[in-house]
Amino acid sequence: MLDANEQRSWQLAGESDFLISPDQAGVTWDDKHNVLRFRSSRTIDNLRNDRARAFEITNQAPVTMDAFGTWATVNMPGNTIIAGGVFENPAILLVLPEGETVVDMAMGTDGVLYAVSRNTDEISTIYLINRSGSKEEGKIEAEGYNAEFYETSAVRTLHTKTLAQPDRVVALPGGGALLLDRERKSFFQVTGEPYRDQPAGIHSLETPRPCDDFAPVQKLIQLSELLLPENHSAVAMASSLSGDVAVLIFPDDAEDSAKVVLIRNNIMSAPVSLAFTGTPFSIGWAGDNIWAFMFPDLREAIAYPVNFSVTKTQNQQKPLGLRYPLNFGVEEEFRNRPFVNALSNPVCYPSSRKKGILLPRPLHHLSYPAYPLSTFVDAKDIIDSKEPGTTWHRIYLEAHLPRGTGLRILLASAENASELDELTENNDSRWMEHQFGIMEANPDIPKGVWIKDPSEIPFHKGLLHCSPVKDRSGLFTVLIQRPGYKVRSLKGRYLKVRLELLGSGHETPEIAAIRIYSPRFSYLDKYLPELYRETIFGNAANEIAPATGPDFLGRFLCLFESLLTPLEDKVAAAHIITNPISAPPEALDWLSGWIAAETDTGYPEIRKRRYIKEATRLHRLRGTIKGLSLALDLATDNRAQKGEIVLLEDFRLRRTFATILGADLSVENDPLLMGKLPNANSYIGETLILGEESKKEFLALYSDDLNKFGNEQGIIDNFYAQLANRLTVLVHKNTGEEDLALIRRIVTNEIPAHIDFRIVAASKPLLIGLYSMLKIDTYLQEEPGRNIARVGSSCLGRNDFIKKLPVLDDRLEP
Repeated sequence: MLDANEQRSWQLAGESDFLISPDQAGVTWDDKHNVLRFRSSRTIDNLRNDRARAFEITNQAPVTMDAFGTWATVNMPGNTIIAGGVFENPAILLVLPEGETVVDMAMGTDGVLYAVSRNTDEISTIYLINRSGSKEEGKIEAEGYNAEFYETSAVRTLHTKTLAQPDRVVALPGGGALLLDRERKSFFQVTGEPYRDQPAGIHSLETPRPCDDFAPVQKLIQLSELLLPENHSAVAMASSLSGDVAVLIFPDDAEDSAKVVLIRNNIMSAPVSLAFTGTPFSIGWAGDNIWAFMFPDLREAIAYPVNFSVTKTQNQQKPLGLRYPLNFGVEEEFRNRPFVNALSNPVCYPSSRKKGILLPRPLHHLSYPAYPLSTFVDAKDIIDSKEPGTTWHRIYLEAHLPRGTGLRILLASAENASELDELTENNDSRWMEHQFGIMEANPDIPKGVWIKDPSEIPFHKGLLHCSPVKDRSGLFTVLIQRPGYKVRSLKGRYLKVRLELLGSGHETPEIAAIRIYSPRFSYLDKYLPELYRETIFGNAANEIAPATGPDFLGRFLCLFESLLTPLEDKVAAAHIITNPISAPPEALDWLSGWIAAETDTGYPEIRKRRYIKEATRLHRLRGTIKGLSLALDLATDNRAQKGEIVLLEDFRLRRTFATILGADLSVENDPLLMGKLPNANSYIGETLILGEESKKEFLALYSDDLNKFGNEQGIIDNFYAQLANRLTVLVHKNTGEEDLALIRRIVTNEIPAHIDFRIVAASKPLLIGLYSMLKIDTYLQEEPGRNIARVGSSCLGRNDFIKKLPVLDDRLEP
């Protein structure tokens, strides 16, 4: 990008622009705010490397929890599932056959408790316990299984015989569960919805039924496309509300560190190695791209950033450094127990309240961060200006610099890139320092100043996530210089950039963008006589000495240039504020006056921009049905296009009334059909009414007019004549008063003077009956979910169902 002085800029504003490697533990790129900042990191010591101990701990009795806080676990001898969380004494939820032991279980969002047991022959049984109600009929369909079934009123089971034997299960946020056979490294998925049986309506064969009345049958399928890495053993598995499933694995090499693979949409990521030696025994979701791990005998969980990537190699991840303390409860009876296997944010871990009663506690980190005091990071690439002897001009920085933090930008230039590749030491004299934020006072080092504009780019909002605050956050700028030299201009074709982030230990600077401009636009060289110009060059200019007079004058004039150039840029980019898409918000009302587009003062910004953009088209279509539809779309976010508002010219209903009233409408006089057809009364299309109730509702719209006439053809013809020059605007019955007022105001302004109109609230069946052009102007939406029926709110048979809460402890319900 070039500015008004034809200066080019280079921007560093993304993770790919910096060399952020695992060796640089003190710095990270924040994907949420798109800033470079300190990583809260520390070294973890005394982590036990005992795999046998880790497997022993992870195979303990599992604990799961529902969305209401009640829990379920396994009682001795391991075949009894108990639930609690309401009263002190737990209740028995299910007793498994003798010889079976529950090895894992998870409560799903679909109201099903997925439990996996094994018997003495190492045969797995999968229990699907419907906590929303019972389902007695049918069986689970298994693909590729030699299976036998048995069932109770609320439980479905599957005995595996010849294939893999799952021993780990996690619930998926969209319903169903993912299972893992750790020994054979095979994955399985339970699909389908566990709805209770309900009466099915009897429909005529002629009635279209796009949806089945019965819920889909639950199935267990094998996911052959998911393969764990070779020479690795699975330890534990966990799922997240974001849809990812993490599997903790150990390499066969005992000296290699533990790893994690993520599963997303049935695609497995490359393994991510965890830094520091140790053998975690449990994994849990602690936030976006953050997974927590438990280690034997450690009183805190360790959190690592783990991102999904399908590349073959991923760098070793170091812990975030945040402290997640663990409370093991009374007498630490829940010490070294795996995380609660549930979909919760954050993950919970088993603990106990008084009297040793199980209490799942959420995992939270301490709010007191520990950042390094300083760290260095290099720009990934050396900047090439393409011009020998380039004089580098100015730095613009978008950053948040809290009190006690700062930033040093070190620059080094050369005519050969190889000279900069050899520049590795931070204290090398070739680095030219530029300071930002609260730094030690040194008058000879250039220091950035704060600018109130969010960006030097004309009319740009800036890249920083927070609002500008003087001397703290926003835009900073500094003239590029060589402090201490006789001639302080920094020259060279190539430029290398290094940053040093400085902090107090508890605050971190945040760098959103760095832009470097060149070549220097010098007022001294451009506008003053030659006698004012620099006369010292070469080795003499590189001497350590006070600055020369011309050098000082040139830098002094750059103070004025720093103010005037942004003004010139705004003048040169004035066309931006005449474009409704790019104009600043405060210019929209002014811009709309140019084309007589009177936008409503209550419109949001996006709607105003679109209204101004479409204003000329709206002027061309004004007075037509398309123009009115466009005006309503602009004012209501495409409600007319979606079918929430239907514009019905009443004359088009002549055929409908002919069919309903039994009148004879001749084809020759039909304005809707081109050519002759034998029957003019039964035309399936935009005016057909289906169903007796829709017919009654439709005729009610015209009851006042119809009551005046009988069935005589002449009287009906007069009624047809009255349908001319009339418009009916149909809106949904649930449209609010403010929206109705807005629609009425739009129609009043846009409709021709000789047209009468009315706005009528109608039901969805009537709208579909009048305008049944599928996917063009029919009101379409996703199939409503199955909600719990509520007294005084739900309509019987309208998507709401009477069912119990999907809780593990039924005593929660009255």
